[in-house]
Amino acid sequence: MTRLVLLSVLVACFSGSLVAEVVINESDYGDDFSNLPNAPTDFGTLELGETTVNGLTSYINFFEDPDIFTFTVAPGQRLDSVSFLSFDDDGHFFGLDAGSTSDSGNGTQLLIATLVGGPDLNVNLLNLTPSEQDFGGTHTPGPLAAGDYTIWIQENTIEGVFGYSLALQTSAVAIPEPSSAFALCVLGGALLIRRRREI
Repeated sequence: MTRLVLLSVLVACFSGSLVAEVVINESDYGDDFSNLPNAPTDFGTLELGETTVNGLTSYINFFEDPDIFTFTVAPGQRLDSVSFLSFDDDGHFFGLDAGSTSDSGNGTQLLIATLVGGPDLNVNLLNLTPSEQDFGGTHTPGPLAAGDYTIWIQENTIEGVFGYSLALQTSAVAIPEPSSAFALCVLGGALLIRRRREI
């Protein structure tokens, strides 16, 4: 019985530190993310950890089909990284804006406004300075605080359909205060040590 209690305590302690690995596919949203900057697809609040977004953009017969989606970084968390895991071809537009809509009219009003492709795979776009971006941007390199953000991905020069995989990485920034759960973990550890000494 004592072993069962100790095991339960330890599982409860370590499960609190687990983070999510969420995958969002364009097919989950009626086969297409929004192409409207004033009405982007809303992913809601990101889970703590990594969220991967898989989608398609296209440019066929002068018809552009951008992907525009918005999400929230929860209070007590921050957005550490935005990076492409895969992207077909080069020269696609990537924009990141503060708020739940996007301003497509002027790249310099966006936090990040640049072209991306194969060479940019696994590059944290939040670390780009304005001079490193193709269209400038207002973001000071580094993580983004809690709040609403909108991403705009588009192809408008190369004919075809292009797939991409984008990773959004969040982490906790608040130092948790001592709580009953922490006290329970300490007690469980002490009981485990004591039990081993008795054996």
